[in-house]
Amino acid sequence: MNNRRTSSNLSFALVENRGPNNLVSLLRMGLRKAIGADLAVSFVSQRGLLAILSKLRRVAARGSVRILTGLYQDITEPTALRTLARAQRESLGRLTVRLSTNRKFHRKIYLMRETATLKAVVGSSNLTKEGLTSGGEFALAVALQANATAARKLCASFEQQWELGMRLEERQIRLYEKRYRLVHAAEPPKNLPSLKEILGTKEPPPVPPADRNFWLESCVYSVGKETQQNVDAETDWDRKGYAWQSVSAHNMTKGHRLLVFDFVNKYARLVEITDTQEISTPEGRYFIAYKPLQGYRRRRLTKRFWQELRTLGVVRSQAQVRNQRRQISSQTWQKLKSVFRKRSIAGR
Repeated sequence: MNNRRTSSNLSFALVENRGPNNLVSLLRMGLRKAIGADLAVSFVSQRGLLAILSKLRRVAARGSVRILTGLYQDITEPTALRTLARAQRESLGRLTVRLSTNRKFHRKIYLMRETATLKAVVGSSNLTKEGLTSGGEFALAVALQANATAARKLCASFEQQWELGMRLEERQIRLYEKRYRLVHAAEPPKNLPSLKEILGTKEPPPVPPADRNFWLESCVYSVGKETQQNVDAETDWDRKGYAWQSVSAHNMTKGHRLLVFDFVNKYARLVEITDTQEISTPEGRYFIAYKPLQGYRRRRLTKRFWQELRTLGVVRSQAQVRNQRRQISSQTWQKLKSVFRKRSIAGR
């Protein structure tokens, strides 16, 4: 597929959709080992969806799948939406579908996550038969380390669009079926169900202040003696009572807020970064220190807790949290605050 490797952290392929060099083959191969997938495509057809649906179902069984699509230009097929709705029900939410409330939604991005790798396809191809196999389409497929800056930016871009979506429900499908039928009639009538009526008037999430970002982060192991000594020699974090941990290269800085999943001590909590340092240790170079946010409690990593987060749409699985740091919106952060807020004495 015209592969080219530029470094140990990046490889890419040009997908020209000619002969065997087509997107459907690339997606089927990429989904084979994926533990998660996120698709943002403006148009979906039944034939295009069925070309990879069985692969998507297998990924959902291992982890999770999110599909974001839209109704721009009335091209997405109602039959495809019904197939997606059925897959959503049958997967018990492990495959989730949203409709973009942006009436001119025109993204085309396919993200496939493995344990340490993110594979992404960006180009002109929608999830239609033509988009997957037509020679008139073109895409760039890249493989990145999951913690690379470019990978995080791709994931953050998807998250931003996902937050603006609304869950696919029967009501929207029924209204859109009527609109689609009339629009594609020989002489389309004037009184069509509007996209505003179908999609509602959901407002965009508030933009977080420029000096504050929100993240999901995990701590999955205890540091060794040498790392502890090096950090003690370079910082006063332990003296100040800050918790700290090693992380991969990142864009986090002082003042950013995190939901930290501490798998070592089996709890989660909301924190604020107090300092960042580059320290040479056997277990990493980049470190962050943080303190708990006042007014919020620790939560044990129980089945009930995970279910709360899944219900709110914050996380999809423990595996996702362990393997992927990601930036989240201020709207999602507000949901988290309700989960961690300390109970009043009267409410205990």
